[in-house]
Amino acid sequence: MDRTDSALASAASELAARRYDFAANRAYYACFYAASAVLLVAGRKFTKHSGVRGAVHQELVKPGLLDATWGRAYRTRKNVPQALDRGGATPVAVGRQLHCR
Repeated sequence: MDRTDSALASAASELAARRYDFAANRAYYACFYAASAVLLVAGRKFTKHSGVRGAVHQELVKPGLLDATWGRAYRTRKNVPQALDRGGATPVAVGRQLHCR
């Protein structure tokens, strides 16, 4: 979880500096690292982000270990850095996506 905490701190710093694209990226990675850690404890290891995303829903949301709202938030957050890369997100939209905890 050290990587999660570091990515969250970095996201907050980037957001404060109004570097929204970097903030969104770091926030997404904080969620990715946290999800990966939880799944690793359960004996599952993934090399692709899509594998983690699928496992979050299959192994955490469906059995009721994680509220579906958090599963949807993680899936949505995945798209924020991609939208920024395409110029499809505004700072306001990105700010709404940065609530990982």
